[in-house]
Amino acid sequence: MFVTGRRRYNRSVDGRVVGLCLAVAACSRDAARPPAAARSTSDSYLLRIRVSGNGAVSVGRLGDRCSDDCTYHVLRGKTVTLTAVDEEDVFHAWSNRCGSDASCQVKMSSDVSIRAEFGLDRYELVWVVPVSSTSCVEVKGIAVGERVVVAGDIALTGTSPTRSSNQGGSNGFVAALRRQTGELAWTTPLGDKGVESASTPQVLSSGEVIAVKTIFTQTAPGLEQKLLWLDGDSGQLLASTAMSDQVKAIHPLADSGFVVLTEGSSQVVRFGPATRTAVWTQRLTASGFVSAEGIVATGRDLVVAAVGRGIASFSIPLGRGPPMATQNGAFLLRLDGGTGVPVSGRWLDARVVRHVTSMAMHGPVVALVGAERGPPRQAFVTGLSVDGSALWEHVYGRAEDTAFPTIHSVASSADGFVVAGSTSDRLDLGRRQVGERHRSTTFLAELSPTGELLWTFAWPLARPGIAVLATDRDGDLYVAGSFINAFEIAGHRVEPASISVPCVSSFVARFTRTGDRSPGL
Repeated sequence: MFVTGRRRYNRSVDGRVVGLCLAVAACSRDAARPPAAARSTSDSYLLRIRVSGNGAVSVGRLGDRCSDDCTYHVLRGKTVTLTAVDEEDVFHAWSNRCGSDASCQVKMSSDVSIRAEFGLDRYELVWVVPVSSTSCVEVKGIAVGERVVVAGDIALTGTSPTRSSNQGGSNGFVAALRRQTGELAWTTPLGDKGVESASTPQVLSSGEVIAVKTIFTQTAPGLEQKLLWLDGDSGQLLASTAMSDQVKAIHPLADSGFVVLTEGSSQVVRFGPATRTAVWTQRLTASGFVSAEGIVATGRDLVVAAVGRGIASFSIPLGRGPPMATQNGAFLLRLDGGTGVPVSGRWLDARVVRHVTSMAMHGPVVALVGAERGPPRQAFVTGLSVDGSALWEHVYGRAEDTAFPTIHSVASSADGFVVAGSTSDRLDLGRRQVGERHRSTTFLAELSPTGELLWTFAWPLARPGIAVLATDRDGDLYVAGSFINAFEIAGHRVEPASISVPCVSSFVARFTRTGDRSPGL
């Protein structure tokens, strides 16, 4: 059905070598963009250098340093030596064939544009694979067990997987990649009528894979959903059950059971480890509309984040006390994992969680991420205790910025949380900046349980960029996302599907944890 193309990345940072200077500088250290009048001449070509992250590029033996966006005139036919110089961040890779070598020789046989990527160095890229087919592919979920499991859509020829909820045009799939190489292990198609989609995969402790199959219909409510059980070794479909409400999230439990969070009626449904049937169902409210946003497990209990939208009031009955006070807004609710009965709840600051996109937990800390639709457009990461008390918060993007940042996803890591986001301009993350001026960038960042920035990694990739994250038992990080045009990450180029019409393609990448080798921390 589809294949993954293997691309490997091996880190090798050489010593810093300054070569011969064959260029005349035409930029300043803080230049926002190349001079508008910069053009090739009869005896020279233009060399444009762009720096992503907190580092610099040394140009030639005179040691001219570029730390943002610089343009140089270079004599035709000459070779320029560029050297990446670590500052607050460490060098990752060039955007051309030089890869991860600190020194890069550029032959000026035409105008050249090159990018140097810098970031904090706690992870390094092991592999990145494009997920391709004879049509467009969109990965909508990722999970990690013995293999890397992804789920999504394969569009019919000449159509895009992105559609409204009542339109067809795609077939769903679940696939598994080998953790060490990214090579395809198995793939399971979930339909052939062009009205199916797949999402929300999880790997249970038993090794079985859980996923959601969506069938788009022409009648209200516009879709039907089924919960699927698949064999983790072969992808064989083992069982399925119809869901009466739309699935928002699935969270595996230690006993090989799992819980499902649904939208609409906002229910939490507990499935047992062996029976594949619901053990209990808990509706979050008796009246009013609640948008369930995420669910995590803490020991025996479950923690749910939700937002009440467009209603005058609602109440949440608690098992150990009176209902929560009626009001609109976001709340954190704690449920008894054995019975589903709410045991505590707390309304949150309305500003904290207005548009949640993802939720994760590390120890006693819950992280919620999302974005404000503005103006101004801002993204946020909020750390809470399991009872809903605010611990810390980061808000990215200011009224005067043109970055328009978004945080798409968060996952628990070995040392805290990893978030994935995108920005349209250079973005201040507090102690670090990511991205380039006036260019769309996708980024990863790791935060400690106290909210301290530990690591960043960014590369030019227009939205939607990274959609989902997952981590394995060794602390390695796996990301999946979508793209339309070819992009480069750590010196490797990823191509979209080779079809006649532009549409969404997908990629999966693995980062291995290296520890903290970053200067300046």
